[in-house]
Amino acid sequence: VYEHLNILMLHRYKAILFDLDGTLVCTKHLWKRFIPETVLEFGYGDEKTVELLIKAEEEGKDPIRTVFPDLPLEEVERIYKVARKKVLDHVDEIEPRFTREELLAILDGKATAIVTQTKSHFARKVLKAAGFYDLFDVIVGSDSFKNPKPHPEPILIAIDILGEPQSVYVGDTLSDEEAAHLAGIDFVHVEAVRKHVQGYHL
Repeated sequence: VYEHLNILMLHRYKAILFDLDGTLVCTKHLWKRFIPETVLEFGYGDEKTVELLIKAEEEGKDPIRTVFPDLPLEEVERIYKVARKKVLDHVDEIEPRFTREELLAILDGKATAIVTQTKSHFARKVLKAAGFYDLFDVIVGSDSFKNPKPHPEPILIAIDILGEPQSVYVGDTLSDEEAAHLAGIDFVHVEAVRKHVQGYHL
């Protein structure tokens, strides 16, 4: 059913890098709920702050660092630790954006990596919940780099570990696209991939 997918889109790449949230799975609805809730619990901001946090999340930015750039990193991590626990407590609400069969066809035996703004252990739990964990060679989470996307550092780390400069990054935000281009690799929007996959259902 899917044999022509890679010929059409991804055949020329030796490695495929994926963003996690909004690309492979959807947990944005959980982050949009629990980051603002947790920020308010810690005593920061008001309803306007909630709007700004949600906007930053939708743009693929780090919500708390974007809205509170002067907040000490230790405090930012304290807030995220609580928010991550809340999301993981609702891991059954995570929505995979591909079936396992579709993802196998897309990856086609290539070198693979997850490049995400979340912690690596969180990414592992989400991938396991979605049934995708064993399909990826490398996970580059926020504990692996200093500069989050749109800085190219996370993508460059994944490329270096895989040893495959002929890579493509699949994501869902402008931040993902900018990071890929700054890293010197191509970017493909996840909706373009989904369109091809869904087309082969017909």
